Amino acid sequence: MNQQPSQNDAGKERKAEWLSGSWPLQPFDDSLTNNKRKAEWIRFRDQCERIVSCKAPVDSITKLTGLKNFAGNYLLTIIEMQEKLVPGGSEDIYKATLTALNNYFNQTCDTTKERMKFRELQMKMTEPFSDWVLRLGTQAKFCDFGELQQREEEFIQALLRRSIPMISEKLYEISSIFNNNLEKIINHGNHLDFIRSEAQEATSTKVTGMLVKQQSR
Repeated sequence: MNQQPSQNDAGKERKAEWLSGSWPLQPFDDSLTNNKRKAEWIRFRDQCERIVSCKAPVDSITKLTGLKNFAGNYLLTIIEMQEKLVPGGSEDIYKATLTALNNYFNQTCDTTKERMKFRELQMKMTEPFSDWVLRLGTQAKFCDFGELQQREEEFIQALLRRSIPMISEKLYEISSIFNNNLEKIINHGNHLDFIRSEAQEATSTKVTGMLVKQQSR
């Protein structure tokens, strides 16, 4: 006796058919520089919306799955991150996620704001110099400084002016000897930071020894 397919099975087949149908959607190009990703997101979003509107009606979760299938690794990570921020119980998870993505690209792709953030970064007193350089590098990815020379000049100014005083002063004094070579300045900064950490460790050991002596009396 043949059994009729359940409503659940029929729904799964409809979803699979919808996702496997024609999708003339060009994947998101994650090789673009940060300042061009907002435009690429708008292109990808609008193209996806046109395709969805031409297909048979499906639930919002299926629509979101279709968006993810062609996103590529970079955009997929962003989609999943923004999806988690959507309030629970949203009537349309697809539309809500699109809105969150629009807000994300509006905020992160303003290179003027990102450059301001870069130029306001300060090295923290307890921060290793290598971590400070890494933090600058992470923020620089969003700044689209353009030519390598401009990027290096921004880094040099940050290291000479916004490192902690005991490092920035010495870097400034020696920068002309290094002909403002970024690699040499970073290497010397790491050397100065090593001296700083050794001095701090020696001071800590000395204080500990004094406390031990006082307690033993």
